Order: sequence, then C-alpha cells, then structure tokens
Amino acid sequence: MNGLILFYIIFLGLYLIVGLAGYLLKGLGMYGIAKQQNLSYAWLAFIPVASNYLQGRLAGESLKIGKKEWKNPGLWMLLIPIIFYAVFFTVYIIFIISIALQGSADYLDKSPAAVQALISGMIGFIVIIMLLAIIGGTAVNLITGLVRYNIHKRYQDDNKALLHMLLGMFVPLYQSIYFFILRNKIPIDMQTASEEEMFSE
Repeated sequence: MNGLILFYIIFLGLYLIVGLAGYLLKGLGMYGIAKQQNLSYAWLAFIPVASNYLQGRLAGESLKIGKKEWKNPGLWMLLIPIIFYAVFFTVYIIFIISIALQGSADYLDKSPAAVQALISGMIGFIVIIMLLAIIGGTAVNLITGLVRYNIHKRYQDDNKALLHMLLGMFVPLYQSIYFFILRNKIPIDMQTASEEEMFSE
C-alpha cells in the first residue's frame, strides 16, 4: 500500500513539474511574440484565461477561413471556452437536481415503472452531456487549431505551419516549447518589411 501511495506522489509531483514548465515556456514564448508585435498587453501571457485572448490576438486582427474573414479571433478564443463550460456546467447541475428529485420521488414510490423512468432519465441526460462535451470540445479545438496555425504561418510556409499546429495539439509540451522558440524569431512579414526599407534607402 505504501508503495502505491509513493508512486502516486511521485507521479503527481512529475505531473505538476511538467505542467508548470509548460505553463512558463508557453507564457514566456507568447510574451516574446507579443512584444515583437508591439502589443501593450503582452503580460496577459501569464494569466491563465486571458492568455487565450492574447493567443488569438497573436494570430492577427482576423482569420481567413476559405473566402470568409473571421474578425477578432482573440475575443472568440476567450468566449468559446467560457460559453462551453457555462452551458456544460448548467446542464450538469440540472442533471444532478433532476436525478435527486426523481430519486426522492421514486424512493417514495418503489414501483418498477418509477425505477425505469429514473434510469431512462439518467441515460438521456448522460447522452446530452456527452454530446455537449463532444460539440464543445470540437469547437474549442477547432478555434485553437486555426489560431495556432495562423501564428505558425507568420514564421514559415503553410505546410510547416500545419505540421507544427498538429504536433502542438497531439504532442505534450510541444506547443509550449515551440512558442518559446518562436519568441526569438522574426516573422516573415516583418522580414519583408525590413528588406523593403533597406532597398528604399
């Protein structure tokens, strides 16, 4: 038993160390990128929810998806997770309250039909919660992927940007380390602007 507790403590400690390292690397990377873009609120990189807004702003004023232009990705990066978790939490609370009310009513009426109604209601709510989790998680991952792709696209061609975006979504710590590396690189659009200034002189 003591060995299991020790393993759990070591695992938890490593998890916290890796999480803190990822948080600091990503924060420092986003801070450096924001400073390159002359954003006055680069310090948002270190504030957990606000860093989503900054990440969206680092992708630009708008994102192009096909022929459509999506304005203010920073605001969407902030709002979509908040809306998703608010809806999910509300449905979950309704689920708990309805199960408690149904359970207490069924306790008084122990007929098989009442028990079957309770189980059907639980299954229905579980399906709704799972669907909400899938839809909300997909929306959050899509917007995050689009924003990260546009950030990467400022530093390399489309294929490499897509590769880095995918690796960042599936490989632990990759995005944090890559943002940390990007903080010292000059975006392609800034390189061409400085080259044009040199030739105009």
